[in-house]
Amino acid sequence: GTDNSINYQSRLDLTGNSYIEVNRFTPEGGFENPETLTTFYPVKTAMVHSFSITEDYLIFFFYPINVNPMEMFSANFHIFEAVHWTDGLDTDIYIVGLKDGKVQHLTTEAMYSLHHANAYQTSKDEIVVDMCEQGHYALKDYLIREKLFNPPETSNMEYIPDYAFARHKINLA
Repeated sequence: GTDNSINYQSRLDLTGNSYIEVNRFTPEGGFENPETLTTFYPVKTAMVHSFSITEDYLIFFFYPINVNPMEMFSANFHIFEAVHWTDGLDTDIYIVGLKDGKVQHLTTEAMYSLHHANAYQTSKDEIVVDMCEQGHYALKDYLIREKLFNPPETSNMEYIPDYAFARHKINLA
């Protein structure tokens, strides 16, 4: 571990193309002066909620799911009404070297996850990422006001096959 914090932001260049900027915040620089570790242009924009980090790498999964901001108004700002899954696209994986900022791009079958649970390296060429995967439609009703203010009296915690932990082994060689 270190005293550093890592975060990312999606930005637009002067031509309107979306890119990712990865920043490292150090005690010396504070939150006002982050070091830009790297920038990269993803193949597609995606709704990304979390990422993983190991001793040497950051791992981003860009799923074939996106938010159309133009639909926010007609959906009364219910973000999940503006979320769309694109059939036929893979999930893009971006591996960022923490020491040099080098970005590697890989793909895997289409899937969706909001939360990464764990990540570690088994060797310099293999990364393991544990994620809580769910169906891309899982959050559609999550923030509906009526459901937030009137939750069920008992929780339905039965097993749902679309929600499962999955282990992804990423070979860098």
